[in-house]
Amino acid sequence: MALPQTLDPAAPATGDSPGEGDDQIRNLKQLLIDVLGLPTTAVSRILVNLQEGKQGAGNLIKNASMESWGAGTTSAPTGWTLAGAGASTARNGTNFSHGTYAADLVRAGTDTTLTQDCIAAAGGQTYLRESRTYSLTGRVRATVATRGRIGINDGVTTTYSSYHTGGSSFETLAVTKALSTSATKLEVTLSVDTGDTTAQFDGLMLTEGGAAIAAGPSFAGPEAGASQLEAIADAEATATNVATDLKVLTVNIGVGEGLLIRGSLRKASGAAATAALGIKVNGVQIVPNITVLPSADFVHQGMFDVTIWQQSASYLRSVQLRTNASQTGGTVSTGIVAALVDTDMPNATITSVTITGVTGSASVTMGVRDVVAYKLVTS
Repeated sequence: MALPQTLDPAAPATGDSPGEGDDQIRNLKQLLIDVLGLPTTAVSRILVNLQEGKQGAGNLIKNASMESWGAGTTSAPTGWTLAGAGASTARNGTNFSHGTYAADLVRAGTDTTLTQDCIAAAGGQTYLRESRTYSLTGRVRATVATRGRIGINDGVTTTYSSYHTGGSSFETLAVTKALSTSATKLEVTLSVDTGDTTAQFDGLMLTEGGAAIAAGPSFAGPEAGASQLEAIADAEATATNVATDLKVLTVNIGVGEGLLIRGSLRKASGAAATAALGIKVNGVQIVPNITVLPSADFVHQGMFDVTIWQQSASYLRSVQLRTNASQTGGTVSTGIVAALVDTDMPNATITSVTITGVTGSASVTMGVRDVVAYKLVTS
């Protein structure tokens, strides 16, 4: 059944076929408009966008944290296109901001770019031409000033962020662009220009709206009043019997604010060994690695979430780690609530949260992926 192209709460008119519940139909339509915020035109386009996670529903960039390199570690990362005579790119596992990798972008003689057209994810050309505004943020590292930057290209013009300062550490760059009514694309551009050097790019986020926020977009999260900060959608991070930083999330959580992190969790078979998770805040291990998956030699799959509640001077250990998982090949399900916090959180802005992990055997691998962070807002 095709969706209607418009939604008119006044139809059918009063008195038409009252036996079919006209008043109830009108009331239902008005409820949908009031609760979901749907306009009275182009509803099918809006519904498709909502169903597919579009129109302000998070990051429009694929492989935004540069974790996937399907064509090889010295070819363009998955979803991205390399351009520029003499240009090269490579996976960088040393200097990165999100996940486990960043993308090196090398200029050699002429300006070079990595680009990705997000027009399909945003809803198509017709949608873009309806006076849309998009905001892009990204983590960039460079050792030379005025070389690395990011931009949005709508097929008519490209609008760029400021340049990286060249300070040899990751900086958050941001740009907002009002698209042309003649836009033909929504292309994210990572650029090294004006001189030969190498820059690293990681943690990109493109959202609809006019405010480029370093932590990401604001939209309805899994709980009322939640807003998504960051998603690492593609890559799995793994650990064995050596304690490992699995995921590092860059956030901006002020004093009196809260944070929810959710992700998928697994443990492989191979030996009778446990798997443990822990939490670092601003680089400090707040929750030590706690056993969350049992030692049975079975595959376990499930999810985890971390809640960091509103810290204040007298409440600096308001942290909870929860997991649930089930055995594949067995009959046991596990549910763990861990609140062993042995170090105070900083009574200051939280800028990073790290998920750590370790197993009890070199023969057993654990992994996490699809990690999403939400800022909890109570006002």
